[in-house]
Amino acid sequence: MKRTDPRRALVALGALSAAVWICLGGMPARAEAAETPADASPGAEVEELLDMARRLNPEVAAARLEADAASARIDSAGALADPTVTLFSDQNKTANGTLIPDRGGNLTLTIQQAYPLGGKRDLSRAVAQAEARQAGSRAHSTEVELAARIKTLFAQTYETLHAIGITEDILQLLRRLAELAESRYARGLGGQADILAAQVERINLETDLKRRREEHHHQRVRMNAILNRPVELPLAQPRALRVLPDPERLDMEDLRARILRSNPTLTQQAAALDASRASRRLVDKNRIPDLFVGFGLVNGPDQNLSYEAMVGINLPIQTGRLAAQSREAAAMEVASQNRYQAALLQVEADLSQAVVGLRSLIEIEKLLRESSVPQSRLAYEAALSAYEFGRADANAVLIANRRVRDAQLQLLAVQVEAQMRLAELERVLGEQP
Repeated sequence: MKRTDPRRALVALGALSAAVWICLGGMPARAEAAETPADASPGAEVEELLDMARRLNPEVAAARLEADAASARIDSAGALADPTVTLFSDQNKTANGTLIPDRGGNLTLTIQQAYPLGGKRDLSRAVAQAEARQAGSRAHSTEVELAARIKTLFAQTYETLHAIGITEDILQLLRRLAELAESRYARGLGGQADILAAQVERINLETDLKRRREEHHHQRVRMNAILNRPVELPLAQPRALRVLPDPERLDMEDLRARILRSNPTLTQQAAALDASRASRRLVDKNRIPDLFVGFGLVNGPDQNLSYEAMVGINLPIQTGRLAAQSREAAAMEVASQNRYQAALLQVEADLSQAVVGLRSLIEIEKLLRESSVPQSRLAYEAALSAYEFGRADANAVLIANRRVRDAQLQLLAVQVEAQMRLAELERVLGEQP
């Protein structure tokens, strides 16, 4: 049996130690390089993307214009209707039974104006104001939903790029391990199975690398579409994930109070409820007659001017129509109340899930970062040392190497999932937590 050359063993161990350093210590260097983007493309900070979306996204622009249109309707709501001007001639004289008069009679010019009574104008204005608040809440909801999509996509892009970095580092390590296995096999110190196992693992990692690069392309396309940019334009690498809030600040009672005043779904449903209530009161006021006032100038055949004045009211005697309108308005008000209650229950459920999920993920992230990842690294170093001195085969090193990668990817996935929970919490709140 051949004995291991100590000098060759030290050289090989040094090469593998360098590979370990690349695998285990290369991520901070990679992240540090990502902090300085090579170009001026947007995307390094999520706040920059949010600002661009507020300015450029057509969906947000459309929602704002709709809110402006609803606000403009307030000025016209409750205003008096246009007056009616009438010109007529009476007491025209005809001869020989013809239709065309041979002598004109009195020529009268009249102007009439309707005045709604019973506070109808104020109620019409109240309906318009509630509908404007509803449109404003829809615009706010559009912005909040878009912000949540951007924050989630930003975190997913961060995860994909850093997973690519982890995989590339592990792949580099596998290449060195394959070289060492081939060297040991050539010297009769290892089997061909070690070489084949390293090659199979390398192929699996290269396949995963291609899949993640494709996913990064799709993420860039989706982000550019949100920003209203050509989909193939480059984006900078995300510099860092957002800082998570202190779990102690996530007080449920305080958050419940905040969603009542800031959640866009609740404010939209509350405005719809106000509009339906004002509409019902307005329908009830339709039983009150409206006042019509008119004034006219009369020019008689003798060319003498005189005037006439008139006052009238409409007669709301179509009780069947009024009763049907009243029932409709009452039903719409109850429907709005039910929608608000349903929205409140759903928002409270979303809030609870987001808070509990975020707290749990913060704890899991700490456990992985302080325990799982360091332990997997120590296990890998032990397996590597045993393989070098012939006390373990390459398969044990590959398994330990896979566990290091899995631990790093799991930590990264938990960090990103926490970011997504944070984005969901901010969406429910309609503001920063």
